[in-house]
Amino acid sequence: MVHLRIRVDDELQRRIEEAAKAHGVSTTKEVVTRLTASFTRDMEPGSEALERPSGRVGGLLELVTLAAHTAGHGALLYSNLFVDTPEEWVDDSAAYEQAVLAANRVFDALRPKQASDEAPVPPTDIGVDTADGILGEIAKQSGQGRPSLRQRTELLRQALGPELIARLKSTLESKGKEDSSEGPHPRTKSR
Repeated sequence: MVHLRIRVDDELQRRIEEAAKAHGVSTTKEVVTRLTASFTRDMEPGSEALERPSGRVGGLLELVTLAAHTAGHGALLYSNLFVDTPEEWVDDSAAYEQAVLAANRVFDALRPKQASDEAPVPPTDIGVDTADGILGEIAKQSGQGRPSLRQRTELLRQALGPELIARLKSTLESKGKEDSSEGPHPRTKSR
């Protein structure tokens, strides 16, 4: 390990400190993670870990983000008129639900029409299984496989912060208990 000294302006230092606090890490860890991510991005074009979708997919995801964040924030502000609420909508169940509804509304509004001669619909559990796999990696901090996947997992863990990671672990533990008590169940093959 080498000690590196750098000079940054006050604004950048403030942003680094805020990000480190939000991620529950030291400023050194925050800077190292961000620098590592920049090299990963440079060295692995098209890396799954850091590439943000562009074009129509990127636009769709930005729209979903905008709708969810705006609805969640608005619901939190509305709730705050009547009762004391958390600072962020991700910590308020009613505001969170409004964000989910807004995101789903965008996805539904832009859903493609299925042509009668289209390929068969994939099993409906692909989306759920994919999300469960990603959530499991984040909760366990595993990021199996390529270094870029481990990097993605670490960046997502930092972005979510310790409170949301703890919430995720709790949810997955509860879900695991529910699944094991129900026993095996058949998977759905179509919508």
